[in-house]
Amino acid sequence: LLSLTIPITVSLLGNLDWGVVAGGYLGSLFLGAAYLALGMFISSLSKNQIISLLVAIVANFFFYIIGSSYVVDLFGTGLASVLSYLGLSSHFGNITKGVIDSRDLVYYLSFIGFFLFLNIKSLASRHWK
Repeated sequence: LLSLTIPITVSLLGNLDWGVVAGGYLGSLFLGAAYLALGMFISSLSKNQIISLLVAIVANFFFYIIGSSYVVDLFGTGLASVLSYLGLSSHFGNITKGVIDSRDLVYYLSFIGFFLFLNIKSLASRHWK
């Protein structure tokens, strides 16, 4: 919210596409929520906080990088489309361009919901041990 002063200042100097600005904020919100959901699930699997942090960083990096063009270009068209769909970066890139597509929103909500569900199940199984 503090960074909102930058687009406001730029809009005073000229025309600003507020769709791109709103998409950037929305994309950042969804990307952060996805990182948190995955990190919380990984944290629920281990009792060691440092191990949880390191594994969460690697897992978040993995889900971000598999959708990037660098990785997708290494594989054939079939696997490339699957990797591009699974990666967080391709959906984030679409939203930050100002194109708020329902497929990207459904992907992020499904990703977040899936890992929060796994987190709940992991914590519930710990209760019964």
